[in-house]
Amino acid sequence: QALLSLLSALLSLSSSLRSVRAHAEMAGAAHGMLSRHQGLQLLRTSKKTKQEVREAISAMLELGHFHDAQDFTLAIGACKMRAMWEQGLSMLTAMQQRAVEADAICCGAAISACERGRAWQPALALLWEMRRRGPSPNVIHFSAAASACEKGTQWARTLAMVHGMDIEGPSPNIITYGAAIKACERGAHWPLALSCLMDVQRRGLKLSIIAMNSAISACEKGQQWTRALALFAGLPAMLLSPDIMSYSASISGCARHQHWARAARLLDEARRGQIAPDLIMYNATISANAV
Repeated sequence: QALLSLLSALLSLSSSLRSVRAHAEMAGAAHGMLSRHQGLQLLRTSKKTKQEVREAISAMLELGHFHDAQDFTLAIGACKMRAMWEQGLSMLTAMQQRAVEADAICCGAAISACERGRAWQPALALLWEMRRRGPSPNVIHFSAAASACEKGTQWARTLAMVHGMDIEGPSPNIITYGAAIKACERGAHWPLALSCLMDVQRRGLKLSIIAMNSAISACEKGQQWTRALALFAGLPAMLLSPDIMSYSASISGCARHQHWARAARLLDEARRGQIAPDLIMYNATISANAV
């Protein structure tokens, strides 16, 4: 028992030391005492809060701790992980003020920060600025910007980006098309979602289950339940395994048109496939059966 008490005391002391160290780091940042090594380590730590990252970046800028594009990219990446898109874009301005050239990697991180923050307008602005002045954007930058538009419910702009890439390049990849199909799902534009699927197949790209689920859901929301089920039935031929989202959208389509027997079969199939049905699937099946 004495040993357990000692171990407990040591664990408590270790926890206290970590807490003291964390507070010391932030106090140092607040008073301009944060070392470059401490600052970079803090930016690499995923557990830090937005405020802690914001204060660390401010202190490091003031102390001149950002030396090159790699340092700035680390800071922008920390902003991206926390959807701090405004702070991420401000780092690009800070780079320009310090005559540090922004490369494709840090610009990509900034666009991704905009994507996570659903800030589609700044994402597009940065993309077009890259096309005008450089560095030249690649498919990763375009895909992140397309995803920002999708998350910002700008389905028309998302599709316009994909169409523009198809004509002028770079060629869209499955991530770009995935954003476009998801945008179609949000607006229940099922014909456009199916058109995107055809483009993916025409290009010989491998479809993902995420993209297929979005297409199934787009058909379900557009009251095209037979098309939704046809897409669902075609998943094995594409070497894709249906997941809970696939079943949920398909069952919802059956429920919307009162096909309770088919909804019940899909629910049973999901159970046999060791997919735990969620509340939406149960409610949809009950709704279909109640008619």
